Amino acid sequence: MAKLYPPSIEGKLPAFAGNTLKIPIVMSRAVNMSEVSGMRAMIKTVQTATLKATLQGSLSYESTTGKYYAIFDLRTFTPTLGQYYKIQVAYVDYNGEIGYYSTVGVAKYTSYPSVTIPSLTNNFYGGYEYTGVYSQANATETRLAADGTLTTVTTLVRDGTEKIYQYCFELTDTNGKLIATSGWQLHNSANDNTSTTTTSDTWLNKRELERNKPYYLVYKIITMNGLEVSSARYTLMDQDSVDANLPVALVGELNYDDGCVGLYFYPLSNKTGEDVLINGSFVLSRASSLDNLTFKNMNIEEMANNAKNYYEQNFKKDNIYYDKVNIIYKKYK
Repeated sequence: MAKLYPPSIEGKLPAFAGNTLKIPIVMSRAVNMSEVSGMRAMIKTVQTATLKATLQGSLSYESTTGKYYAIFDLRTFTPTLGQYYKIQVAYVDYNGEIGYYSTVGVAKYTSYPSVTIPSLTNNFYGGYEYTGVYSQANATETRLAADGTLTTVTTLVRDGTEKIYQYCFELTDTNGKLIATSGWQLHNSANDNTSTTTTSDTWLNKRELERNKPYYLVYKIITMNGLEVSSARYTLMDQDSVDANLPVALVGELNYDDGCVGLYFYPLSNKTGEDVLINGSFVLSRASSLDNLTFKNMNIEEMANNAKNYYEQNFKKDNIYYDKVNIIYKKYK
C-alpha cells in the first residue's frame, strides 16, 4: 500500500504548553480520515535541527471550529521552557506504516499563564466594569520550614517572555447564549508590569442585565505566539442592593410599673411619607459604661412587611429590652 500523503501545516505554529502538543492541520485531499489510525511527529531544535523526540498521537476533528488537529502526549518528552522547535507531522495508516512528513512548522514551548478576573474570584457581582489579569509570574507559596520559620518557595516556574497579544470578554446566559462581548481586542502593552510579568485588560459592559438572573463571564487571551487560554467561568447576578440600616427610631421610655427603662422601636417614613419596607433578621447590640462599653448582643428580631405594621403587631405589645439596672450616670452605646 502506498504511503499516505502528508497534511499541511503553517510555518508558524501556535505555542504549546503543559503535557499536550496540539497542531492544527489541513487534511490532504488524497487522504480520507477513515484511512488514518494515528499521527506521528518529529521534533527538532531550530538551531541545529537535532532530533529531540518522535511522538505518536491521534487525529481529531472539532465540529465547533471545523478544523482538524494532530494531538500528541508530551509526557515522554520534556521540552525546554521558552525554546522554539521545528515540527513535522505525518499520518499513520492501519498497517502501521508512516506516511510522508509535512513541511516544517516552528512552535514555541511556553507555560500556561494565570488568567483571572480577580474582582470576581468569589463569584460576587462586581459591577459592569470588569478587569481581566494575565500573569506569567512564577507561582510561590509560603511554607513552614523545619526550624519553624516561614519560607517562600517557588512551586511553578513560568515563561516570563511570553506576552499577551489579544483578549476578549464573553458574557453568556445559563444556556450558553452570547449576551455581550468585547470582541477580540489588541492588548495595550502600556498596562504591562515588566517586574512581575503581569498585565490587565478592562471591559465596560454597557448592556443592562436582567435582575436576579445568573450569567457567566469568561476572559480569553491569545499570546504573541498563538497560545489560547481562557479564565474560569465566573457567575454574575445583578441584584438589588441590601441596605443594612434599620429605618426605625430606637427610643428609651421609663416604665413606672417595673421601675426600669424599656427600649422601643418607632417606625420611620421615607421622604414621600410611605412606610419603609423592612425584611430580614437584625441583631440588637448594646454597650454600657459598666463593662467598658463592650458591645453585647441583646436580642435578634425577625422583621417582615413594613415598619409600621411590625411596630403595631409587636413593639406596642412587647418592648425589645428592659434595662433593670438603675444606676445614675450610666452611659450606653
